[in-house]
Amino acid sequence: PRDWRLSKSSGAIITSCGITSGSIRGQFIDMPDGSVARPTLVLIDDPMDKRKANSAAEIESRMSIIDGDIMYLCGQDQVLSGFAAMTVIRPGDVADQLLDTEKRPEFNGLRTKFLESFPDDMELWEKWYDVRRQEGIAASNLFYDKHAVRLETGASVAWASAFDPKKYRNALEKAMDLYFRVPAEFYAEFQNDPSEGLAAATMATVDEILEHCPEPSLPQLTVPLAATHLVGHIDIHDKLLYYTLYAPEGTAGSGTVIDYGTWPRQKLREFRKDTIRYTLKSKYRKRKSDERGLSVEDLITRGLGDLLDDLCNQEYRRIGGGAVKIDRLLIDVGYQQATVEEVIAKSPHRAILAPAWGLGIRARNEPICSRLKKGEFGGDEWKMLAPSGPWRLRRVRHDTNMWKTRVHQSISLRTSGAKNGLRFYGKHRTGRPLHGTYHRMIADHCLAETFVEMTSSIGRRCNEWDELPGRDNHLFDNLVGSFVAASMEGCRWSNPAAPSKAPNIDQSRPAKPGRGKRKKKIIFAN
Repeated sequence: PRDWRLSKSSGAIITSCGITSGSIRGQFIDMPDGSVARPTLVLIDDPMDKRKANSAAEIESRMSIIDGDIMYLCGQDQVLSGFAAMTVIRPGDVADQLLDTEKRPEFNGLRTKFLESFPDDMELWEKWYDVRRQEGIAASNLFYDKHAVRLETGASVAWASAFDPKKYRNALEKAMDLYFRVPAEFYAEFQNDPSEGLAAATMATVDEILEHCPEPSLPQLTVPLAATHLVGHIDIHDKLLYYTLYAPEGTAGSGTVIDYGTWPRQKLREFRKDTIRYTLKSKYRKRKSDERGLSVEDLITRGLGDLLDDLCNQEYRRIGGGAVKIDRLLIDVGYQQATVEEVIAKSPHRAILAPAWGLGIRARNEPICSRLKKGEFGGDEWKMLAPSGPWRLRRVRHDTNMWKTRVHQSISLRTSGAKNGLRFYGKHRTGRPLHGTYHRMIADHCLAETFVEMTSSIGRRCNEWDELPGRDNHLFDNLVGSFVAASMEGCRWSNPAAPSKAPNIDQSRPAKPGRGKRKKKIIFAN
């Protein structure tokens, strides 16, 4: 209406702010009549972007703002109404949680899909996409016209008018083009269910891992006959040290985990790091009455030293006879780096030890070995840095996004029924068979992260991994580090151009700092 006083919205007060701006909490406006107006309706519009949706901390922070700040914006004598318009970016993000009608029934979540049902003849659609990619739009449209009946059978599109007539015959052709181009993005942006196109399509379930991955005939601490090396990785924490020993069989992705666990050892088979009672502090406490105990640095120093002695001093029996010792052991230095490197430098096992640090190389970044500095050695998605630090150690850096993907490819290979891939020992060291859920904790750790398939502006694609909220992933990190250690020992993955083995550098003899080139000193006269 022309007279604004006749509008039902006249007198309404509208404000807007970012969800993390800090100005949401306690909003109110003093009215001319002395009363106080507080919000009675709220719209939440896409509270997360793709980068934030990959962070467990960001998800928890935004859920806390929604539940603690936004839901209490109205006055005590009022009822707050609201709705949210959002896209599910990855399983477990804010949108995925709010749309879950069982966990959050108050939001009455409704998921809409662009493609309500897929066509029946997907093989024919693959041929259509090959034509479109190789011969162009016009040729693919002619192909569509010729096979329209078969291509459309079984398909149902929710938004029939959402397409560009210059590029597509209809909305179905647009949907299938986007699906074949980047499936993960299609499921997230158009289907509102990234679980269909992300991890669920390529990651095994816990039950599948427990069923297929154990090797029934292999006892714990026993190296298979086909194994070419024995490597491992240690993950450092203030309460526990996690470790894994891995025996690859010629390739980094095919081998057996012969042992894994924590230091100090735990009696329970399944536990969370945050809830355990027997920690480094309780193991190395001087006296029962000594509540303060040692510092974190001292606890890690003693615990790591004892764990290294326990793992490296023993010989592991090989099937068919003989004994094997550890060839290479990587130790994570993402936490307490100076302390860990001092332990490595002073350890009698220093020759087989190396400090390691994983980096999540994103699609927009250059590959980890694209630019090597003087003294560095590049491998298959890992590189060995030049000697540095007070102990002159050569640190190892690896692309965690790439190697996490490879670990899950190895698991999926095994769960698909193949004889190779990643396997776990299937008997106690005494020869007694394990019960069916024995390896549940390491299976849970392997599924404690999910990924988003990303594509950069130059076409580089990779899976970018991140932790799921409230999950432990430490044994998964151990497997990733063990795969890297296997690659460093010459076990290739799928890159024939990668160097076959890391240089044989004895860490027990620290490199001496070089003098380098002398720089000319220039003096300017006044």
